[in-house]
Amino acid sequence: MLDLLWKKWVIGGVFAIPLLTGGTLAWKSATIEKDLTARGTEALRKIIPDGTLVLDGRDARITGTAPTPEAREAAREAVYKVTGVYVLGDNLADLPEKKPFTWVATRQGDALTLSGFVPSDAVRLELLKAAEAATGLKPVDRMEVARGAPSGFAASTAYAIGVLKGLSDGTVGLIDSRLTANGKAATVQSYDQTVSLLDGAAPSGLTVTEKLITPPAVKPYTWMAELVDGSLKLSGFVPSNLARAQIVADAKAAFPGIGITDTMKLAGGAPSGYAPGSAFALAQLAQLAGGKVILTDQQMLVEGTAKSPGAYSLATAALAGTIPGGYSAESRIAAPNVATWGLSIVKDGTSVTLDGLVGSASAKAALIAAAKVAMPDATFIDRLGIAGNIPDAAQTAAIAGLGELGKLKSGQLDLDAAGLKLSGAAPSLDVRESVERRLAAGLPGGLPVRPGAIKAPAASPYGFALVNTGKLIELNGFVPDAASRSTLLKATEAAYPGIAIRDLTRIADGAPEGFAALAAAAIGEAAKFKNGGLSISDTKLALTGEVADGSLLDAASAALRRMFSGWTLDATKVAVVPPPAKLTDSLPALPNFGVDLQTPPPVPVIRPVATPAPVPEPAATPALAPANAGSAGTTPSSTGEPAPASGGSAVAGAVAPASPSTVVVAPTPPPPPPPPPPPAPVSAESNYCQVLIDIALTKGKVFFDFDKSDLRAEAAESLREVVGGAAKCPKAFLHVEGHTDNIGSDTYNQWLSEERATAVRGFLVDNGIAAERIDAVGYGETRPAAYNVNEAGRQQNRRIEIRVTDSK
Repeated sequence: MLDLLWKKWVIGGVFAIPLLTGGTLAWKSATIEKDLTARGTEALRKIIPDGTLVLDGRDARITGTAPTPEAREAAREAVYKVTGVYVLGDNLADLPEKKPFTWVATRQGDALTLSGFVPSDAVRLELLKAAEAATGLKPVDRMEVARGAPSGFAASTAYAIGVLKGLSDGTVGLIDSRLTANGKAATVQSYDQTVSLLDGAAPSGLTVTEKLITPPAVKPYTWMAELVDGSLKLSGFVPSNLARAQIVADAKAAFPGIGITDTMKLAGGAPSGYAPGSAFALAQLAQLAGGKVILTDQQMLVEGTAKSPGAYSLATAALAGTIPGGYSAESRIAAPNVATWGLSIVKDGTSVTLDGLVGSASAKAALIAAAKVAMPDATFIDRLGIAGNIPDAAQTAAIAGLGELGKLKSGQLDLDAAGLKLSGAAPSLDVRESVERRLAAGLPGGLPVRPGAIKAPAASPYGFALVNTGKLIELNGFVPDAASRSTLLKATEAAYPGIAIRDLTRIADGAPEGFAALAAAAIGEAAKFKNGGLSISDTKLALTGEVADGSLLDAASAALRRMFSGWTLDATKVAVVPPPAKLTDSLPALPNFGVDLQTPPPVPVIRPVATPAPVPEPAATPALAPANAGSAGTTPSSTGEPAPASGGSAVAGAVAPASPSTVVVAPTPPPPPPPPPPPAPVSAESNYCQVLIDIALTKGKVFFDFDKSDLRAEAAESLREVVGGAAKCPKAFLHVEGHTDNIGSDTYNQWLSEERATAVRGFLVDNGIAAERIDAVGYGETRPAAYNVNEAGRQQNRRIEIRVTDSK
């Protein structure tokens, strides 16, 4: 049994040992082969990325694509170096060689394509990942593996992808070691970054041969130049570097010697006319002390403070005109303040020059409009500037002064902080006195009136009279100046002590040489006669009164003839009356130099009057009539109605012929009523209306038929202009005032003046002025504008006046 078992073991063992040994060897061989394959493949793929290694025992065969012959040898060597491996051969395929070696990346909106050649699939994968990371787009792969890639290919493609990153459309390509870049930047910022990258250092060995990158279009297209603290800052967009250079050149020309900071960026979308528009904007900015100009598409804004009134005028006028490049402009330019200001308006015939400063563009327009109303037939030269600190009172005073300047034939209005001065030549004495009276009433706004010389045509004949009633001495006619008036008043006071004196003289040119001295001496001689008086017409002197002793008259005449050779002396109107004298109803005749003798006042006073009518040639004056022919207006007119027919040849207020033994003096007139109070200050708007209405009434008269209150047809034209003037101040109140001369009873004249004022008010209401804005009042004969010494003076008193006030 044991023998059997032994045999079985021995026999089984004999066969089991080889089997076990062979299994062990086979197991070891597979393990070794796997290890060799792994190590060999690892070494191979370091050189040939797609290489494979096939082992047969210890024999190896490699396959794949060798990018270069050198790579083939390097691959064999690398596998050979793996321990225990013998390379029997290889099945490596050679890559095609490409010369030139090109690679291109193209982007069109959201489409990205990579094409050309890469040295390996590994490089392909790397480029696909880098392009997607840079652009956010999944690229289309059209790349091929090929031999011939230049040294530094990886760095060059990375640089190219960096350029591509900033484009919205375009192409970046490599031709061997040369790079080209064309396209449009995605944003202004990316444009700057891309251009900066291309202008910077490229990877070693790479040359940038073409770079045509255009900036993107922007909307709105803005540009700004700002002048701050003596330096100029340029910002916003420019369409090209050429445009940038031109703007910088324009800025240097407009602002020589100052620092310029340029932060402008290139961008597409500039409007047509950008270049001339930006140059024009810089020229306007040069008129400012500080500020800015902004272009937004084709809108231009200029903002800041002008450096001078002249610069303000230039800039605002330019911006109000046609802007180069088709731009529309908005001006926010403030006028500068000035240390001193002044305004001058010169009327020279039909030419009017306005020079100086006003407070605003609207004030300038209003002043020119007022000048055209006051002087409608003139041509105007505008040299006005604008300053920011001109007081409002200057505007209202200037408009008021324009109304008076318009009445002169020629003249000059000067206005500054010290007040208004008006000089010139009036067409008549009445106009001169009207202007002086208006200025004496004061200016709206409170500015003072400075003395100015207003000349009027010389009076002819040049008349002067002293009338002695025994209770009152009246001086009438003309004197050459205020000093002469004062001299004659003092001479009269000295010659007629204790008697009241009324001064009705008017200042006028045309006095004969030595007038004041002769008149003063004659006053002294005339005072030696009873009720002695005198009259002067040019170089003719006439004495009046009565004397008891003819030798006294002879002595007086001789004294006057000695002092004034060349003068004619008439002493025939001095009656030699031996005492006792008997009064009769006859009067020796005297020349009429504005003497209107009526009932003497209860209390005579000395009253200088500034605006009597001119004294005419000695002539008979019609007798008193029961009623008035009248008109509204402020100037005499040759078309007015004649006074009622006289009932005889007596001269009102003159001395009639009498017997040699008697002298009778007619009653003296009462003193004129006190002038109306000066007008209350009114707003500039109301004052402007007052000027327009005064001009309307001055241009034509509003006539009434004799002794009637019905308006004549010719009244309509002037009154319609009054309506137009009143429309300029819709909140103001109009006072229509009727006036008459002194012919007729006080009661009748009062009634007639009220009726005429009411008729004018009715016309204004019928033509659109609200009734509650107007009242009508009559003053009868109590407020004369001239003296009732002749028909010309009485005609001036038959008038309508309209006052404008802010409230009733």
